[in-house]
Amino acid sequence: MGSQLNATNPNREYFANYFLYQSDVTINLSDNSIDVHNCKAEPWKITLMEGVGWGIIIIFFSVL
Repeated sequence: MGSQLNATNPNREYFANYFLYQSDVTINLSDNSIDVHNCKAEPWKITLMEGVGWGIIIIFFSVL
């Protein structure tokens, strides 16, 4: 991904991990694996753009 994911950009992090928030998951810390159960996908394409120096995030949604 172009920009780094971090706590100062919660919108970008939310959409990057959207499937985790919407699904049941099993996380195995011994081998760093994630099993996704009942994944709920949306028919969306999302573009996140940051205004340079403005601290503004513009979110574009389109339905696939």
